Amino acid sequence: MQGRNKPAKISKTVRNNLRRIIKQEIALYEERQRKILRKAEKHEKGKTRSSVAPKTSPKTVEQTVPQEREAILGADVGEVIFNFTQRCFIGEGNNEPLDVSAEDFVFARLASGPLTVLDVHQLPSKHKRLVREILTQYIMFLELNRSLPFPPGFLDGTSHERLCPPLLHYICEHRWPFPQMLTSKQ
Repeated sequence: MQGRNKPAKISKTVRNNLRRIIKQEIALYEERQRKILRKAEKHEKGKTRSSVAPKTSPKTVEQTVPQEREAILGADVGEVIFNFTQRCFIGEGNNEPLDVSAEDFVFARLASGPLTVLDVHQLPSKHKRLVREILTQYIMFLELNRSLPFPPGFLDGTSHERLCPPLLHYICEHRWPFPQMLTSKQ
């Protein structure tokens, strides 16, 4: 009779462990959902503020006549990349080590056309980490070279949620501004 009771106790223990694990997973899921909702609310508040009181934005598509366009400087480009990066990676940990083995794929993706926040979110974590490192290096580079001139129309179509071809081609052409910062090699 004791032999029959032991499996029941093991089964009960396993069941309790599974319940505990499921509760933990549900709590993690709910926390993620709360973070997403907070991020969406902040985004909506930002939209409402911008519609109520227009802010001066970096030189972008809105300026259509080439003669009227102001010079685009490194500071403007760095600001656009910074805002895009904030929307892509806010709240995400940086726990994964940098793996440059996917570098060719990432640069090919950047060269292929516009890059949106959604595109970045859909990338595998290894690729996402590389995009984050590339953009971070360009933010630092452009902050150090605030007066670096760029041609008119360089930011055409680029916004806080989308990077367009001229900027992406520049990144692909120059690749890593600080290659000495890469910690792992291929």
